[in-house]
Amino acid sequence: MIATVILIFLLNPFLALVIFGAYLNMNRKLRPDSYFYLFYFLLALFLSFINMTKVPENDLAYHSTQYLQAKNYSYSGYLDFIGKEVAFYSFNYWFNYFTGGSIKYWVLVLTFASYFPFFVAIHKFQKRVSPDSQYILFSVCLAAFFPQLFSLSAHLMRQFIAGGLLVYFLNEKLIFNSNKWWLAIIGTLLHSSSLILFALAYVWFLKERPNKRNFHYFLILFFILGTYQVVSQLLLPIFSDSMSVSYALTRASKDTKFDLGSFAAINYFFIATLLYILFKEVYVKNLQKIISGVEHFGNIIVILTFFILINLQQSELSNRLFFYLCFFFPFIIPIALKRQSFSIIRKVLTLSIILFFLYRLEFGTWTYDSISELLSSSTYSFLSREEFKL
Repeated sequence: MIATVILIFLLNPFLALVIFGAYLNMNRKLRPDSYFYLFYFLLALFLSFINMTKVPENDLAYHSTQYLQAKNYSYSGYLDFIGKEVAFYSFNYWFNYFTGGSIKYWVLVLTFASYFPFFVAIHKFQKRVSPDSQYILFSVCLAAFFPQLFSLSAHLMRQFIAGGLLVYFLNEKLIFNSNKWWLAIIGTLLHSSSLILFALAYVWFLKERPNKRNFHYFLILFFILGTYQVVSQLLLPIFSDSMSVSYALTRASKDTKFDLGSFAAINYFFIATLLYILFKEVYVKNLQKIISGVEHFGNIIVILTFFILINLQQSELSNRLFFYLCFFFPFIIPIALKRQSFSIIRKVLTLSIILFFLYRLEFGTWTYDSISELLSSSTYSFLSREEFKL
């Protein structure tokens, strides 16, 4: 089966995913994890192929230009030129060096490196919730084809890869007790805004919901978040020698300067839905008894939501933080539909999400190849396409 799927993927990635997904979905009993991981590998690769066709504009054009600048500098000179997020721009420099400045492969690798660990984390988390192949695939499809996420995967590129690593790290640390601390360092050096979310994984009192023993700690934390600019100004001199941390604190100590427009009304709907399911399924039904660590996971979501809502006056900050929140949707929202009786609803939602995803590719903000080209192209066609000229 695996060899057949790979062969079909070479000829037509979309067809291979449909066939392989249907095969995994046929039986509720889980097949070996390796089958699912191969499916996620191919799915992440296909999404990367789609992003390879995206016409560089706005942030993608800006990031591409910075990436191409690497050829004009030595390694240390390039990092001095950029002056922030060492991990991301180190990757830029060496990838530029080894590929001769290929933009299409740069987009491919960054997209894949974001999505694959994201899918694996969802699989491992949802398998704890319900070892039902249809339920797990529904959760992964929500992550893969959620338009608000994908549309920014080749736009807010540094934040997207940091977000993918963040949820993988949190899942490993909180749910599976595997402290992959180096991922927290890498994620922070990819996008400094993720620092606080990685750090929350090590806050001991977040392991439980608020109670008499820890309530005062929660009050202190929320007070610090409410006065984060003052706190950042106080910490800035201490971390002045650390490029990435200093950059993050400098930005945190001031109002954000870019106006990304008002916080979209649909975002409030997503937040309300997420919080409702989180409180009902995790706290009220005490999911902690089944999945140890899930309350810590949920507390981080609540804190992130609180931080978004108190910063709505800063459009750049609130919108960028909401982007992180989107990574948590495929972990929490599907829990409301975990029972077998919701099978039909999950199938209808999966089909609807995919159709809306395709609609947004054709009629959304960014320009990609046509739907017919994306669904009919071979792997060779994607990989051999011409580079975009900036």
